[in-house]
Amino acid sequence: MSKRSLQASQEGAKLARKIFERRGWTQEGMAAELELRTRQPIWRFFTCRPIERYIFIELCNVLDLNWWEIADQVPESLLGNEPKAEGRAIGSSQLVEQIRLKHQDRIEHQSSTLRVLGTSYPTQLSALYVLPHLLGHLAHQEYIDAAQLETSYSNTLSNLRGQRWEDTITPIGPVLENHARLRIFGKPGSGKTCLLKWVAFQCNQGKFRSDLIPVFIKLESYTDTHPKFSLLSCLQQELLGSNITDTQTIETLLHEGRFLLLIDELETVSSSNYVELILKEIDKFSERYHKNRIIITSRLGVMNCELLQFADFELADFNHEQITLFARKWFTVFEQMSVPDAATTAETFVDHLQLPINQQIRELAGIPLCLNRICQIFQGKGNLSNNRIQIYEECLALIVGDWNKPQNSCSYVDLNLALSDQIYLLGGVATSLLENNRYFFEQSELNYWIQSGVQELKETNEKTMLQEETLAHIRCSFLKQGILLEQARGIMSFSHLAFQGYLVFRKIILSPNPEENFVKCLSHLTDPQWQEVFLMASSKWSRQEWFLQTMELEIRSLVAREPDLEAFLSYLQQKSCKRLLYDQVAEAQGLLYQLARTPVLMVDLSTCITYLGIWAQMLWFEVILAKLVVWLVMPNCQSLQLNAMAQPLLNQAVRIAINNNYPGLTDFLLQFREQFLKCDRTTQTGDGWKSHQVADWLEGFASAMMNECCYVEESLMFNLEQVRLLQKYLYAIQLFAHCQGQSRGTEKADWQMVFSESPLNAEFREAAFLGFLTN
Repeated sequence: MSKRSLQASQEGAKLARKIFERRGWTQEGMAAELELRTRQPIWRFFTCRPIERYIFIELCNVLDLNWWEIADQVPESLLGNEPKAEGRAIGSSQLVEQIRLKHQDRIEHQSSTLRVLGTSYPTQLSALYVLPHLLGHLAHQEYIDAAQLETSYSNTLSNLRGQRWEDTITPIGPVLENHARLRIFGKPGSGKTCLLKWVAFQCNQGKFRSDLIPVFIKLESYTDTHPKFSLLSCLQQELLGSNITDTQTIETLLHEGRFLLLIDELETVSSSNYVELILKEIDKFSERYHKNRIIITSRLGVMNCELLQFADFELADFNHEQITLFARKWFTVFEQMSVPDAATTAETFVDHLQLPINQQIRELAGIPLCLNRICQIFQGKGNLSNNRIQIYEECLALIVGDWNKPQNSCSYVDLNLALSDQIYLLGGVATSLLENNRYFFEQSELNYWIQSGVQELKETNEKTMLQEETLAHIRCSFLKQGILLEQARGIMSFSHLAFQGYLVFRKIILSPNPEENFVKCLSHLTDPQWQEVFLMASSKWSRQEWFLQTMELEIRSLVAREPDLEAFLSYLQQKSCKRLLYDQVAEAQGLLYQLARTPVLMVDLSTCITYLGIWAQMLWFEVILAKLVVWLVMPNCQSLQLNAMAQPLLNQAVRIAINNNYPGLTDFLLQFREQFLKCDRTTQTGDGWKSHQVADWLEGFASAMMNECCYVEESLMFNLEQVRLLQKYLYAIQLFAHCQGQSRGTEKADWQMVFSESPLNAEFREAAFLGFLTN
């Protein structure tokens, strides 16, 4: 290289080209900017060939680069005052752009892809990621009684807080813009790491705070290897990976607030011996360099220590729209479908999730990690309810995750609990709650159940008294694992209904006398809270015939205790038979109408055709009214099902009542239809209409029929207790049919087939109305 020439190093040329391309320049344009007659010096510069020194320096100045950092083998004679003067001339914005470009590849490597568990290769984050919402209210900060939580419970535990504080749910974008320091909590698998990756990727692409330098720090990589934790050292180590070594420049940019720090896995600190040191270090760092933006993620239940400079939020569960969008993306990526085909498959998948029998699987789907596994199982097996045990087991294993490592197990001075022992203890907690139809419990109750469970594990009659410190460690472990969830200060529940039911089932099936324990559980046969337990048991019980016969005996006892039920079911059976008679009459009328091809036959057969038409209409009216009764009493009806089933029936009933001049019945049905359309479904329970509403409606319906119709049945006059018993009976029949469907491997029970072939057929023949209801 001649004395008056310089050439770029390979790294320098690469950095310069990135800036050149980002600004959208051309070599011809840059040559014109520098008043060069040809673009050859520009080409030589980017290909690391020597060019005139003054052109080299001017090129670097135009690109806002320090020429001595770009040049290869700078002569010592040039390293005098010139670099210092040049260094002073470069502002912080140019330094930020230089460091961003140097650090770009590392951030791209850290944030652009994710490896989905159960797949063979990494996936582009942008192809699969669905933006979450944030909840602006933390449950562990609220003081409330467990009894108050029981009244606010609405078929979900995981998303209960989202329902209670729905007005605090907000998209992620405004929160990132409005808060410089964030601590984001989330359940295991809720997408905390993916959120930080997305923020880093957006910043790296210039779509979010392009004036900042993103730095992604996984605390687990530093807390286990550094005896004295320093957040500044973590930052320097991350930049060192991009060959950024000037500590003075880093310090200067920190004081100017030019960094976006993304700190992941704060929960891993809880397993170290210097938690307080790290929390103090984070607080001290955020105070010293207060102009920088910092986002920290942590599991719920791991640490509730205050970080004074940070705003706390929680990742909300996915809603219906987010689940649907994720499913579309998932089937597009992993099934390699076209967008329309993926949308169709995702719609089928979501339809399966929406089935009432899959309610608890749907609750699990609100957690992205679980939703991915549910999609995988649906992709391979085509249904969900028949694979509920596998879904619950695998989602539980995914959520527990790394906390099953030896260093994270409950090992204490006075006992050593393996993960299986912890699951056993939780099974006792779940059973105690379910037996009392409860979901929420206080810390003192959990302590009692843990004490009792440890005593059972030791198989001793001696009373075991654990130290408070040991109990606190076990409670903390359950919260860390994500199996329990703090719903208010000192008030806990299981994180998902599915886990609570699965742990009860597991305790029964693995007990020394499973059949004896199952018989004890039959007293809860009509409790919807026990549905999952019976469904799982039906698919795993080794003696299927004994299982179903035992359920049959319990259902028989319900009828034996209330003879009026038989009269009501007999009424419904009669209407079911009239549906068949209606079909025959309508077919005969149609046949006669086809035969009446000539005017002579039409005159001869007109009377008969008219009579058959009136008869068919009256039969159909009876069938419609009977269906309305069944619909109203039927338990576990979702609002979508109610609308789809009841509104057409009401419209038909009103039309026929008007045609047959039944003014009283017409007015009653019109009033009920108006009430139905205006009804606020949020006031309805998951078991259908409230019992007193059903009793009132049946009374009004029976009175209207008695006044005007010749086929009135007094068995419709039910009091409140009879309605409640009827609903329990119908629920038990539904559950029995589902259990038998599980044993046959069908997701949707065919009611007519199930009841016509079941051992209950003789005693429960009246239940055939379930078949006629769906026809």
